[in-house]
Amino acid sequence: RWALVVGAVLLQASLVVDCVDGEVARATRRFSALGAWLDASTDRVKEYLAYAGLAAGAARAGVDVWWLALVLVVLQTTRHMTDYDFSRVQRLREATVEPRDVRLAEDAAEGSAGGWSVTGAMAASSRMNRRDAVRWAKRAIHLPIGERWLVISVVAATLGAAWALGALLGLGLLALAYVLVGRTLRTLTWRGPTPAA
Repeated sequence: RWALVVGAVLLQASLVVDCVDGEVARATRRFSALGAWLDASTDRVKEYLAYAGLAAGAARAGVDVWWLALVLVVLQTTRHMTDYDFSRVQRLREATVEPRDVRLAEDAAEGSAGGWSVTGAMAASSRMNRRDAVRWAKRAIHLPIGERWLVISVVAATLGAAWALGALLGLGLLALAYVLVGRTLRTLTWRGPTPAA
């Protein structure tokens, strides 16, 4: 147990150091695309080593969860690839303003006869984001690195390595579903031809 507690504290310390270096780079204006890529890549290496460490620790206790660690690596790799790809496509699609005939009805009224519409749902989501608690809850559901580190640290230190990997998988699948639904709805609001990449 003591090793899991020490590991949890070190994991949280590594997150603080990782966040500080980015802030220092921005404050001193000493950042680059290469630095951003290296930072993101080393974050993944560190995270995957944490999964391996938890699986190795569980194996020493007689519990084989290497398969769970491997599933988490695949899940997080998929999430990061889709995050970067969606961000790139979103910038292209939402930067382009499609010309509209002034005689047409407003966008908000389009496709909505007083009922539910994708555009209306996206507008409602944007309005909800004005509340700090809602905005922070949405960020937590997305399960970024800080929240993943917290889940690993707290669950591993209290319940053990296998529970930490299992909790992370469950929350990771919930986050994936949340992100996929949100992004699917968002893409349905995009109109016009796809711009060249």
